[in-house]
Amino acid sequence: MNIETYKFGGKPVAQFLPFRLPTGRSGRFEITTKFHSAGSILEVVSFKNSVFMGMKPARVRLMDDTISHHLFEDKVGTWMTSLPQEVEQVTRQIAKAKGRVLLGGLGLGLAVGILVKNENVKNITVVEKSGDVIKLVNRHLPTLFGQRYTMVFEDDIKGFLRYARRFRKKYDFAYYDTWQLTGEHNMDKWVLPLRKLSIGVVEQENIQCWNETEMKGKVAMGLDGRLMSEFSGHNPDMSIFRLNDAEFMECRPQLEGTWTYLNWFRKTKPTAEQSREALKDYLASMSDANQWKARWQKWNREVKT
Repeated sequence: MNIETYKFGGKPVAQFLPFRLPTGRSGRFEITTKFHSAGSILEVVSFKNSVFMGMKPARVRLMDDTISHHLFEDKVGTWMTSLPQEVEQVTRQIAKAKGRVLLGGLGLGLAVGILVKNENVKNITVVEKSGDVIKLVNRHLPTLFGQRYTMVFEDDIKGFLRYARRFRKKYDFAYYDTWQLTGEHNMDKWVLPLRKLSIGVVEQENIQCWNETEMKGKVAMGLDGRLMSEFSGHNPDMSIFRLNDAEFMECRPQLEGTWTYLNWFRKTKPTAEQSREALKDYLASMSDANQWKARWQKWNREVKT
């Protein structure tokens, strides 16, 4: 974990963010700092990360007094921090960035701060929906190789991708981080749509979505439990086969991330072995919009028997 020191008011202060970013407020958004004394132990890989992502839990003990940055929005909550756990997540996911890089979401500028030190990166395009976040962060961003090759646009990333595809703009790598939580809802609302919109703009294998692996882990765990229930026969009243089409459709809001697979399961009535093989493909397809369209899109919309 790299901890850098900057001077604030003439006094050196250690921090996790790789560039100096002052506190401040603009509109509904505010950047604050939190003090962590030397000797404090902070999570790097949490138990939840370990369970859903197959990573070994890890913590770090601070050698110096250190501050972390926090981006907060009124009535919404914390969007991101520069705590070690988030630094590890971003660093790991953008490690293979190269060429022209597209970032969906500016946040505290952490990804930019890491990318400007990557010699394989030529330029960085950031798309941030909030003008207030841009006001707080943009002018403090570090430069790339001494030049201002980081461009920040105020726009919605979904709209920007539509524009990019229309005008045949291409990027070599993309990292999307425009959501707060890692539940199945955001897999449906953000990850899958962004991957689909990226077709023709960024190759699927060069796209990273913040904590996508954890989301997929939650989907996998939920479906594993469902399959165990369906094939054990211990809870027949919970079986999706007992629902008619209208009742099944009513369940869709509660089955985000799993509904498409369960629709396939309900219509094809596979064996236990077939269902688990299909589950592997389903989870893999979530990280490739081309595979998703070819293998699972019809089950996302098909309802009638």
